[in-house]
Amino acid sequence: MATGELQRLSNDFVLRAQRIHASFQATDHPQTATCCPTTHKHTRALCVIELHNTWTQYCRDLVFTSALGGVRTRSGILISKSPLLVASNDVMNALRVTYRPRTKPSYWEPRWSIATETIDAATRLRIANLSNVNAALGSVTSTAEEIRHARNYLSHRKGDTALKAIKALSMHGATSPLDIDALLTSYVVSGVMLFEYWVTNLSLISIAACD
Repeated sequence: MATGELQRLSNDFVLRAQRIHASFQATDHPQTATCCPTTHKHTRALCVIELHNTWTQYCRDLVFTSALGGVRTRSGILISKSPLLVASNDVMNALRVTYRPRTKPSYWEPRWSIATETIDAATRLRIANLSNVNAALGSVTSTAEEIRHARNYLSHRKGDTALKAIKALSMHGATSPLDIDALLTSYVVSGVMLFEYWVTNLSLISIAACD
């Protein structure tokens, strides 16, 4: 990203997340039960997978952009370049080098949707805005793990992914046998469907991380 505002990343994520939510909402109409329930169920599953992928890309871009510097936070602070990138702009190579001995293969990357791994990468790269990124992505109210485990179950419907999803979604009433679609369309305490709650939660976190 050229010199500009870090907020562009959160703006882009929020826009993409809203589009995904619009696709999800399109499956909710009075004729759902009779017209095409199977198709709508499949669409909702794809929305979860796409939301997870979009969040993963956002977290990666956030760390990379912060490491490269030259952008301003939402509060107007100019982020300086990571001291590990003095001689190069190769962020991934700089990150891999921080592991001694070099145990990470050339194709390795952190699992960016997992907050602890993203924060660890940001810490190793010594990004200037680490405190804000840490506070936002590491928030105890983040639903990223709920989404990740839901996505893993939808992509790999096996016993272990089901158990992990049930554990991650237990506060929303997940039980065995897992009916993930019923959970996605259930209403949470804020009065919106679970999927919309996820979209709103990640959108707010993405904005906070760019402060």
